[in-house]
Amino acid sequence: MKTEPYYLSRVALLCFLLFFLTTPAQAKADKFLIFHLDAISAVDFDSELQAGNLPNVQALFADGRYIKYGLSPFPGGTEIIYPRLKDGLDNSQHHVVAWSRWDREADQRVSNLTTWLEMVSGFPRRNKHQFLLAVPGLTHLAGLSLLNIERLWETEDVIEFFWFYTDFAGHLLGPEGHLKALRRFDYYLGLLLNTGRLNGANVVLYTDHGMMAGDVNRVDFKKIIPELLQDQLQYIDYPNVYLQNPEHRIELAQKVIKHSEIDLVLVKANENIVRGFSSEGSFEIIKKGDTLQYLLKDGDFFDYASIGYEGEFLTRDEWLRFTKEHLYPGAIPNLFGFVSNPVAGDIVLVADYPNIPRTLTALRGHHSGVRNTDLLVSLLYTGPAFADVDDFEEFWLHELYSHNLTMIDFDAAPKREKSSISLFYPLEAEMTLSPAHRWRGGFALASNRVEPWIEFDLYSSFLTKVWVGSAIADQKLRWQLRVEAFLGDLRFAMIKRSGAKNSYSIGLRLGETVELEASGNRLGLTIIF
Repeated sequence: MKTEPYYLSRVALLCFLLFFLTTPAQAKADKFLIFHLDAISAVDFDSELQAGNLPNVQALFADGRYIKYGLSPFPGGTEIIYPRLKDGLDNSQHHVVAWSRWDREADQRVSNLTTWLEMVSGFPRRNKHQFLLAVPGLTHLAGLSLLNIERLWETEDVIEFFWFYTDFAGHLLGPEGHLKALRRFDYYLGLLLNTGRLNGANVVLYTDHGMMAGDVNRVDFKKIIPELLQDQLQYIDYPNVYLQNPEHRIELAQKVIKHSEIDLVLVKANENIVRGFSSEGSFEIIKKGDTLQYLLKDGDFFDYASIGYEGEFLTRDEWLRFTKEHLYPGAIPNLFGFVSNPVAGDIVLVADYPNIPRTLTALRGHHSGVRNTDLLVSLLYTGPAFADVDDFEEFWLHELYSHNLTMIDFDAAPKREKSSISLFYPLEAEMTLSPAHRWRGGFALASNRVEPWIEFDLYSSFLTKVWVGSAIADQKLRWQLRVEAFLGDLRFAMIKRSGAKNSYSIGLRLGETVELEASGNRLGLTIIF
């Protein structure tokens, strides 16, 4: 016969669980989700938005801000913008000026792989896998991984998410595939939006550069330039041409324009003057203080006279404001900045539509020029953290965090892992405690054993976590591997322990603080705190 204490203990346990199940959702006013939408120009983004093809983007940011006129540094590319973004560096700064370059001091080539590894090393650890998810088929995993955002917020306040499929599709599949990739992102955003997990949080979406896709002409710069310059060439990788003797750069730039289909070449005449040459003629960009003048010699490559430009000296921001709706927004400060970079080539090439560089990874499109479809980008943001942000209509993408959205703290220390108490049937319990970020330990308790364990988060992504550690079982020290996979409220786990069979379990979150767990021989509840 069951005693009164037995029933009292069951009532107490029920009340305890009901308390956790009905605990209000955690406030998210200090949580940020930042979408990096790759290779979508503001032109294409706005066209899709106005056509109603991005209903979930529209719904999410209905009460937020939408800025249509952002400019990414030339040359457009994630390898150019992302290493500069959090430090607020423009394209006159930082040593990455293309996928590969010539290191003048070391007198050697810096490879594409070196640049790629450096860029990826700057990604948050949970984002390093997202390049792989740009491959068709795997993009669905990228989209579904958004459902795990609340798990990521448990230890970090600022989460970045990269959608690279739009870049892959634009380069290889052309304009239709490019826009389908954008709409696919919107679909998965809708799945996340419908869960309510973004309610009360701060969300930012920016596009990092554009994409010129479609009827393009692929120009083999790596064939044309060596044939023209021969032994005067040191190294070429678009847009940079490095010379054996930089003193000959002006005459060689004129030779390139005269004898090739290249649209525009630029050289630095001195610290305050950049000279440009095209088939239409030449021009100079002249620096005076913090202003720049576009001085025509003959021809008007950018056609700025059509919008009323008469040779004024303008600041960088004034240039962007003046030209934001033009075909070539902000080209003058953008090009002057890049040519002024001490790591840039002695001659800088600019491909203008329909010309793009011929590469193995760019069969149908590229973002190599200075048109609005190459470099004009969009920004959307919503959430309580932005209530006091002053309105702005234009922005330079490299200043997004250093000037516009300064409240986002990427250096905030991550929090410890969640702790928990688990109760299982048949009679068994487990305690998990986390002393610090990426570390946790605990013990399993049953009628005939106590098994302490400790483990370290070796690898973590939006979808998985891999823990390595050790446990004491059967009075022996054993190594342990735990692999967890997540999909929204579901958690799948496998534990491999030396000297024992693999164990598998599945968990279902019933709220932010309670999880139902089942395995082959037990069923229980976990209280998370």
